[in-house]
Amino acid sequence: MNILIRCFGCTANFGEAAQHMKMLKKAGHIIVNDASLADIAIIRTCCVIERTELNMLREITSFTKRSIPVIVTGCMASSRRVIIEERFPKVVFCSFGEEAQLPEMIESLHEDSIDRETTGCEKHKIPGSEMGTLLKSNIVSPTADELSTTHIEVISNGCLGKCSYCITRFARGQLESYSREKIRSGINKALGNGKKEIFLTSQDNAVYGFDFGFKEKKYYLPSLLNDILKDNSDYNFRLRVGMMNPWGLARIIGELIPVMNNKKIYSFIHLPVQSGDHEVLVSMRRRYKRSDFVDLVSQLRQGLPELTLSTDIIVGFPGENEEQFARSFDLMKEIEPDVINITRFSPRPGTVAASMKNRIVGWKAKNRSRELTKLRFDITDRKLSGRRGTRLKALSVEAGTKNSTLLRTDNYTTVVVKEDLPLGIFFDVEIIDSTDIYLVGKVSS
Repeated sequence: MNILIRCFGCTANFGEAAQHMKMLKKAGHIIVNDASLADIAIIRTCCVIERTELNMLREITSFTKRSIPVIVTGCMASSRRVIIEERFPKVVFCSFGEEAQLPEMIESLHEDSIDRETTGCEKHKIPGSEMGTLLKSNIVSPTADELSTTHIEVISNGCLGKCSYCITRFARGQLESYSREKIRSGINKALGNGKKEIFLTSQDNAVYGFDFGFKEKKYYLPSLLNDILKDNSDYNFRLRVGMMNPWGLARIIGELIPVMNNKKIYSFIHLPVQSGDHEVLVSMRRRYKRSDFVDLVSQLRQGLPELTLSTDIIVGFPGENEEQFARSFDLMKEIEPDVINITRFSPRPGTVAASMKNRIVGWKAKNRSRELTKLRFDITDRKLSGRRGTRLKALSVEAGTKNSTLLRTDNYTTVVVKEDLPLGIFFDVEIIDSTDIYLVGKVSS
């Protein structure tokens, strides 16, 4: 059967969607990119904020109104199943832990709809204007996956956090670290098949192995990284360690920094702070203080001088007053992260924060977001402009627009080269310009 897989959300979601694709291809199905050719659509959902959830519902609608069977996987299959069932009673759900049953679910759907017209009939065709809208969203493409230089390895599911605003923890549950053997095998196979970039991903990479019940840190993330490097000493590749929360990072930072000094690991850390105010952090149930975050950043920058630091901020959290927002703003000015991901608070059903009083009105949250966004781009523009005239080594990872290529430096900074370069190759590039998002380079002769 022809299966369309559409994926949204975090890197872990995309890694899991790629696993779906491989499983279904092995079962004899064809993965298609064209929605008009799909017998069945699988939607890997995200529900982290309300706007994303609404986008998911629109995606489901786009298929069900054309009588294309839909399987919903990802976070909404677990945490928001009721609202989907109310609107789409014929949708099939594949929750976490049930993914191995996808081939059987597809077979059952096929049998139930055996009298459908054949694939490609007018019933399935989507008008051109709507097709253009659909294809702008993120799609797990079989061609892209096979040609991509990147392999996503999911190392765990769930987390140990109790953040008051987070609905994802209800969907994914408590931390379940995957076996080291499984992870190492997946990475070894990917590198053997020519992949050049490995993303280690989960809801919180820093707590990998904390659920194993061992007291020795030899079971934690730094040890896993060492094993991966030893396994693949003959390969030239880059490994990106995904998001880590401050509470977990504080417990492994002494062992992590020496490992991350290996040239095969991007000097890149995604460390969400969410707020620079102590009272707001307590209300968020983040389990660290502002000073803890500042100390972690200091240690990271001392141990990794070329570090690219990415962080997250939530603005407009219930009760956040002007002085508390100012503390977040001042923290960003003090720390000067290379990337600041800014999100306006979105109340998610069932979370503690959804029932908190003193909700911040939309226009205030929007203004705060604008202030932080301006600061974010001012910082990035200044930092990147300082790299003009330098020469760097960078890995070509993705085809860009208008015959350009995206490359990543050793600290994960994006370089755009206005040439159609082969992917998976390390180039020496000269930085000739910059924007407030990326560097512009040319290949050195």
